Amino acid sequence: MVILQLLTAKPAIAQAHVVETAVPDGNLMDIVDQNAGNWPDVMNGPYVAADGYTYDRKAAQVWLEMNDTSPMTNLPLPSKILIPNYTLHSAIIEWKVTKEIATKSNE
Repeated sequence: MVILQLLTAKPAIAQAHVVETAVPDGNLMDIVDQNAGNWPDVMNGPYVAADGYTYDRKAAQVWLEMNDTSPMTNLPLPSKILIPNYTLHSAIIEWKVTKEIATKSNE
């Protein structure tokens, strides 16, 4: 649910229903928070921080150079070590390949 709130910048109430109906209708881009940057902006280097959340490596490194807290919770981090999220990295690669194949087949 937190991910849906981050994507849409909307409260949790009925959030799942909004997303579930937007995806099949092809309206996902209509509900995402346009103030959060270009969508979809898929991270290239997913890394897990000590808070258990996954971040883009470069963005996390920049944050950690200036902060000792979690970007998500703002609580102190016990460590600034970032660990690669290989599972998410594999999923991102698979998604990008699938998207590229679909794009080429539609040309």
